[in-house]
Amino acid sequence: MGGKIVITGVLFLLLSAASAPAGGPVYIHMYWGKFSEVSFRSIPFKGWDIENEHLVCLGLGKQIWRHRNRNLSLEIEGQVSGHFGDEDDYFEVAGACNLRWHRLPWHRKLPSSLAFGVGVSCTSKVPDQE
Repeated sequence: MGGKIVITGVLFLLLSAASAPAGGPVYIHMYWGKFSEVSFRSIPFKGWDIENEHLVCLGLGKQIWRHRNRNLSLEIEGQVSGHFGDEDDYFEVAGACNLRWHRLPWHRKLPSSLAFGVGVSCTSKVPDQE
């Protein structure tokens, strides 16, 4: 079943960018990470407590709308992820709609943006954490 999930995910990524209106930029991202059971605010006190659980993700997104003042935009995004390690091995396909703010106070010195997204995902098996 994992192969079907990955193929479906790749098709979703290609179709999500192809179906968006022309004009907005398309972006690709990839990242890798390790899991930790420690909450973000506990890290200074408890450390990272890194587990042998990994995440590899490949994503494709497209801006579909930008406000006339150029500060705010709307994007669609698709991702294919692989989770592997000591506990769980599974694939995940996800789609999201993101709202991005482009002009942060330090934009002239360090061009950056902030985004918030909401979406759905499908996994090749129910993870042990759930």
